[in-house]
Amino acid sequence: MSSDTDGTLALSGQLTLDTVAERLGSISGHPDTIDLSAVERIDTAGVALVAELVSRIERAQGKRPEVRGNPEGLDALCRAYRIEADFTDFP
Repeated sequence: MSSDTDGTLALSGQLTLDTVAERLGSISGHPDTIDLSAVERIDTAGVALVAELVSRIERAQGKRPEVRGNPEGLDALCRAYRIEADFTDFP
């Protein structure tokens, strides 16, 4: 996971129940983009992490960050939760 100078938070590896707690605590700043391109797999906890980040950033900046990338599992989970895989319709 890294935050680039261009305003992108790049996440990598697995976003799963086993990894989200440590990641949430280590993320700071308010990037314009959340890049999931290097995420290998995501589960329900990972979707919740991304949703929380989108919400935090939107509250802090007054605008929703762009979510890029489509890791394994994201489409099915978003269909199950009836949200778009890019989180554009997440409340």
